[in-house]
Formats: sequence, C-alpha cells, structure tokens
Amino acid sequence: LTPIGKMLPLLDEPRELPADWIPKGTALMAGGFTEYGMEYLQEKLQPFGLTAVNSGGTGASSDKPLEPGSSVGVALMQGDMTLGALGTVTWTDDSGKILAFGHPFMQRGSSNFFMNKVWVLGVVPNLQSSYKVGNLGEAIGSITQDRSSGIGGVVGKQPASIPMFVTVNDSSRGQANSMRMRLIDDEQLVPSMVDAAVVNTVSKTVDRNGGGTAKLHFTITGVDSKKEMLTIDRENMYYSNDALLKNLDAELTEAVTILMQNKFEPVQIYGINVEAEVSNAVQVAEILNVRTKNAKVKPGDKVAIDVTMKPYRGEEFTKTVYFKVPKDHPGGKLALNVRGGSSMAWAIELLRKQQSEGVPAAKKKETRHKLSDYIKSVNTADKNNELIIDVAMGQMQPPNPEAAANDAGLAGMLQGSPFKQKYPFDFIIDGESEIVLTVDK
Repeated sequence: LTPIGKMLPLLDEPRELPADWIPKGTALMAGGFTEYGMEYLQEKLQPFGLTAVNSGGTGASSDKPLEPGSSVGVALMQGDMTLGALGTVTWTDDSGKILAFGHPFMQRGSSNFFMNKVWVLGVVPNLQSSYKVGNLGEAIGSITQDRSSGIGGVVGKQPASIPMFVTVNDSSRGQANSMRMRLIDDEQLVPSMVDAAVVNTVSKTVDRNGGGTAKLHFTITGVDSKKEMLTIDRENMYYSNDALLKNLDAELTEAVTILMQNKFEPVQIYGINVEAEVSNAVQVAEILNVRTKNAKVKPGDKVAIDVTMKPYRGEEFTKTVYFKVPKDHPGGKLALNVRGGSSMAWAIELLRKQQSEGVPAAKKKETRHKLSDYIKSVNTADKNNELIIDVAMGQMQPPNPEAAANDAGLAGMLQGSPFKQKYPFDFIIDGESEIVLTVDK
C-alpha cells in the first residue's frame, strides 16, 4: 500500500520528459488482437522490456464517475484495438484531478497517456505485482504523471494522439476488414504499435499464416517544426513463401521511425492510413532475356528494349520498354542494367567484383541532409513491382567529384543515376540483365 502523502506531490510534478522511461517487466492488456497478432505484439514489445496479455476485446465499460476505489484504465492505443492497463483510483477532487494505482504504470515520469473508463473482469494475483484484467472503454481524460508512487491525471482534455486507419482485402477469400485506432504520440512506441496494428488487421482478415503476395499503400501526413505540411505516400508489392505477415509492412514501420525519431526536428503526425490487398497467389516474374533491335544509337535517342519475363508457373511473355540515351553521352559503349525492383543480385555482384579487383569504393563525403531529403527518398525509392533500366555503375559519372563521392557505396547504387527509368507492373519482378549499346557521337 502506498500512503496518500507520497502520491499527492504527483499533482505538482513538472512536465519534462525523460529520455529513458520504460522499466522492465511492465504487463499490458491488449484488446482486439488475434492469437497471431498477440504473438507478434509480444515480439514488438520485447525490446522495451514489456509484456502483454490478451484481454479478449474492447468491450463495455462502467458509466459510474471516478471516485476512490473505482477502477480506471491507462492506454497507449485506443479504438478497435487497445493496449493499456487497469488499476484503482486512490483520490479525486471536484476539478477532475485523480491519483491512482499506488504503483507506477511504466514509471515514465511526466507522461501523455489516455485515461479510460473500464470494465473489470477479474484480478490476477502476482507476488511481484497483482493486476486487474478487463476491458478498456472510452477515453475520458489524460494521465500526465507516472511515478513510482502512482499515476496522476485529469478528467476532460484527452492527450495528443495519432489517428490510424487500416483496411485489408483478402482477394483469395473475398474477405475485407478495417480497424480504427488512436495512438499516443510517443516516438519510441509508435513505430512498434503501427507495425503490430497492421499485422493484426491482416491476420484477422486472412485467417491464416504462411506465404503469399501483398500490395500495401500507406499515407502518413503531418507537419514539421515550422508547421509546414509533410507527406509520405508509398505503394509497393511484397512476396514471401512462408512469412508474409511479418514482411509486408517493413517500409511503413521504417517510414514512421524516420518521422518520429529523426535527428533534425520534431514532427507532429496528423494521421496514418494503410490499405493492404493480400493474396495466397505467387505474383512474381523473373527476367529471362533482354535485347534490342537497334544497338547503335545517338545521344538523346529513345531506344526500344524487349524484355522477356516468366511469371511463376506461367507462360513467358515479352514487354517492350524504352530508354532515353543521355544527351551528353561522349560516345562509345553504354552498358545498361535492366533489373527488377526486388533484385539485389546486381548490387551484390558489383560489390563482390569491386572487392575481387581491389577497386576501393569512394569515401563518402559527409553532407548535411534535411528531413525533407529522407522523406523524398522514401517516396521515390524503387518498388518491387517496377522494371528498372539504368546506366551501369562506373559510367556517366557526374562531373562534380563531390557528387560522385556522395553517390558511392550501396546507398548510391540503390539510388541509381539521374538517367534511371522505371516501368510498373502488376507483379513483383526479380532478376537482372545487362545490355550494351554503341553511342555514335
């Protein structure tokens, strides 16, 4: 039992946020998660030293006003999926302030959690820390202090949060599902909660685990420190032969991490929208052959290139794409790399060749990037379902030596040259090939 005298000072605590705030072993309750979704959530919480138990659902909550002895909830996620804990109110006043728990929730100090109505189903005895099990209901205020002696907050104004909407369509089963939730605005936890929410919604829709193909489109909107709008809008396709659920939203998680944990400036996210289409089909094609009818060209010419591909267990087909020869090409041989967006073989082979031939990679000059540079790189990155034609590495180097140094290494290879051209398809493209043109100056 914690004496009230040790809890009352929570009402006057300052609001600064410490850097390291999550103690080991904190148990959370999760509602609205499938069995697989719970397993995945546990994986995401493990690095933070957190564990979760399935509360079964969001359910009903008590309509009684909070008073000493009432149960109250503290939540990190609110909506069709919930993540939080239940405890007991210790003290209230007429202005809506409360003290509760008599022990820490996460011992974060100054905090920004949802305060929730609850419906208690039972109490789990535990020698280390007993806890209540039940449903987290609607948010009714904010928890602003989380200390060793307990938590404190106020009924009324709710904390800043990030709205998230996920919709999933399983084309193999003809099933669709959608879930809405709000996440506390926390740069450490948001990426993991976003990841778990997407995987859980997909798991609930497809009702299976294994391989398949997925198309994921996500949009993240917000503002930077100058209140200027920023948007990440990204669509890509993914395939896995055994663990699709774990692989389909890696880019989304990375994009959220870039925004929430970037070193340049604070970002306020206004919303995250995710659309996923999942199938158990193998929508993958491999590049077999690349050829052109006119290997002799001039600078600025538009060259027709025939690319032969073979879908998984399907018939070969040939698609004609085009590449525009750089206008400032000096003449001579021009090697083009033709690859799928999902193929890393060309990059790995180049790195191996450089190492075997003793060719040192240029030292990358340190440059000052901005947050907008990283957002642009996410929005324009190659997609797995794109056919990409680019000048082979080592040719058409930028005239500026510093620019060449900045493009060195694996990051430069992935970015490609200014002459890169892309063609989207309805399937993931794998493999790579090379074609050599002769440029007549």
